[in-house]
Amino acid sequence: MTECLFCQIPTSRSSIEEHPENVILLESSNFYVKPALGHFLEGYCLVVSKEHLRTMAELELEGFAELKEVLREVRCRLSRLYGEELCTFEHGAACPSNRAGACIDHAHVHVLPTNCDVSEHLAAFQYRRLSALHDLRVFDEGPQSYIYYEPEPGQMMAYTCDERVPSQFMRRLICEQLGNKMAWDWRVAPYSNKIDDFLAKWTALFPTQRSEIPEYVPS
Repeated sequence: MTECLFCQIPTSRSSIEEHPENVILLESSNFYVKPALGHFLEGYCLVVSKEHLRTMAELELEGFAELKEVLREVRCRLSRLYGEELCTFEHGAACPSNRAGACIDHAHVHVLPTNCDVSEHLAAFQYRRLSALHDLRVFDEGPQSYIYYEPEPGQMMAYTCDERVPSQFMRRLICEQLGNKMAWDWRVAPYSNKIDDFLAKWTALFPTQRSEIPEYVPS
């Protein structure tokens, strides 16, 4: 999938000067972590599948175990930089006609250093609480588009979506909750200066760029 930006990033070797939003901060065998463009909150990261999947629900069980380790590591590092408050979400765009708010059809999870809880705005959607990440596999059976949301680590919920969900839906909700409702569109407001500030703090505390998370070995 050479036309997919997220497929190209692992081999692009982007520099901080050229494309700071494409600098890889961490990686494992099957995932990488990069700063989010549209960086309305400093420290906002994406965990991206190296394989071209539409959603994380397509992962095998081993992939979910690896994703869990990557999320644990990036959350640990963000907590050291910004404190313990974190939220996580994914626009699970399983169907081309129902993208669940996604604007890039390549599986990626958003991690933000804030405890911003927008659950009340998702109440119109049918949802289920998840006991583990791999419970997302149920959405691959249809497939069915969804929003995966953790307002805080461990509080895992998945919402069944329809085609009415607008692009960057979760970003809209979070920006409104943070009192900056016009900042949600990364195309209009990339906040590159905040990415620069974030990278400076990240590399000062974690000086090895593109450090690798040890490969997950099932017990």
